Amino acid sequence: MSCFSCLLPRLPFTPRKVLAQSPSYPTYDEELKPIPGGQLIFHERFPDIINTTLDIAQRATPRRFRLVDCYQLIHKNELCIYEFETFPTVPYAPLSYVWRGRAAAGSDWKEDLGTFSVKGAEDGDPISLDVLKTVSQAVSLGRQFPIGPFLWVDRLCILQTDKSDKAWQISHMFKIYNSCMVCVILPGGIRHLARLDEETDWIHRGWTLQESLAPEKVIVLFLFSRNFFEGDDLDKVLENCENYGDQTFAPIQQVDSEDSDSHKYLKAMKKFGRAAWMPLDSLLDATTDNPRWQLTRMPPPEDMINNPAILGGYTECDLLQMARTASTVSYQGRQEWREQAIWRSSFIRTSSRPVDMIFSIMQLFDVNLDTTKFKEDNRLGATIALASEILQRGKTASWLGSLFTLDSCPQICTFPYFPKTSVSGKAMVSKNNGDEVEMIREMEKIPTYRWLDKVPGGRMDEAGYFIFTSPAVRITRVPNAQAPGVDQYSGTKEIDGFMHFAAEDESSWRIYPEASDIQKLDKSPRTFMVFLGKQVAHISSIEELEENEGESIVLVVEEHAPERFHKISCYLFSESSSYLIRQGMERQFYLGGPEAF
Repeated sequence: MSCFSCLLPRLPFTPRKVLAQSPSYPTYDEELKPIPGGQLIFHERFPDIINTTLDIAQRATPRRFRLVDCYQLIHKNELCIYEFETFPTVPYAPLSYVWRGRAAAGSDWKEDLGTFSVKGAEDGDPISLDVLKTVSQAVSLGRQFPIGPFLWVDRLCILQTDKSDKAWQISHMFKIYNSCMVCVILPGGIRHLARLDEETDWIHRGWTLQESLAPEKVIVLFLFSRNFFEGDDLDKVLENCENYGDQTFAPIQQVDSEDSDSHKYLKAMKKFGRAAWMPLDSLLDATTDNPRWQLTRMPPPEDMINNPAILGGYTECDLLQMARTASTVSYQGRQEWREQAIWRSSFIRTSSRPVDMIFSIMQLFDVNLDTTKFKEDNRLGATIALASEILQRGKTASWLGSLFTLDSCPQICTFPYFPKTSVSGKAMVSKNNGDEVEMIREMEKIPTYRWLDKVPGGRMDEAGYFIFTSPAVRITRVPNAQAPGVDQYSGTKEIDGFMHFAAEDESSWRIYPEASDIQKLDKSPRTFMVFLGKQVAHISSIEELEENEGESIVLVVEEHAPERFHKISCYLFSESSSYLIRQGMERQFYLGGPEAF
């Protein structure tokens, strides 16, 4: 435990005992409490930092943990930052927010205390002291803390001008979020609180996926508006919301889908002053379960359903909800399902640095790459490194099992095209036909409620080739005219003694179950259908999976160099026709490319 006297030689300031009297900033004459393991490196009054650019690097030591004191924010209107040589043991709450928020037109949010910026992060929103204070109140309501609680705010707790500190902090990011008392989501950013009916970019940012999956408890903080809720009993319901009781940050356990109570989700809400928070899981459920939330005083038309827009649309929230569901204890033993859900949700997101799309999720797969080895635009190299590490740990190619229906990346065909990255907005992706579309529209083609079981493992080489073994059968492409009545919806069909099918890209194929690997079938490069996995509903039990053969997913692959193949398309064999791939012989494939990088 550190005493403040021993800190004075290394600090360019003296912690204040008495502040000048002011109507807004009360006088106090008590010493700051010693913080176990912590050293005070920054201590300033609000008036002294408003409209300034803080640089804590001169007072901090790189490669250490830092936390902001909530008590001082709430009761003293002061910003106090502590530094820890080892991982903090005090209770703390990390924030999850967008670097640049966007306040809706006519926003009700108003600044009282002012803002400040941080050196090295001037491209992001200024930090609102009102927001910091409100977050501190949110995590403190109804609870007694001998010391703390504290906040972890990346803008303040990472040295924004020190690359070594950034790399070190990134390597500990999962633990920071995984070990917290609760994570607080600020969908509108750190400059203002958004209302439930305001659309934000939070769910489209790269780092917010890990920030919402690593912690057990996550809450969403928003600006409360009565206009979002209706009903004669609203005041009584809100009174219960302000009765904090024992704050557990837990979502409501069950919501009756037939319940007509328009306030059923308010059972999980806590309101204080002009703000309120709700557990992330409850808000995701509210967004995807289509309850009749009323956004205005006037009831909406019967054919219109108003949902919270603060986290995003149905598909975005459904993907995140599936990832959180697959991370629960009930899914232990099916780790590949959780990882498939992570890949799906990660591909709708974007970031200012392409490489951060891998750094932001790698620790969710128990991988910690050396971030200093990759340039900020080298997403491809980082992707190959992450996939290789995942396979070396004996896991499956979960990315391929979750994204196989999407257009393949030419440099590494087991992944889809990488979306374009940006500091704000939604992830956009270029299609094979040249069109540019929102990635979320592509993800809507994948049933989020189904997983792929029995996906192969293997290894990945430095060129991005996935080397694996799986049952495979020779096939050849045939003109659609030679396969009348065969399409994506018709299933397999026998024509002239051969079974035919139409793949996802509408190409038609003839199956040769007896053909050998080297047999010449036509003038085209060799093509195979390769077993990828069995599609199952996520609600299936392990016992049901063993009893039910299920639908089989196959990849259509073509040889572009000796023993080097790339993915062309995919196909789903119904349970009744899955025997066509089960009779295939085990074969090793090098799947990648076909373009060099």
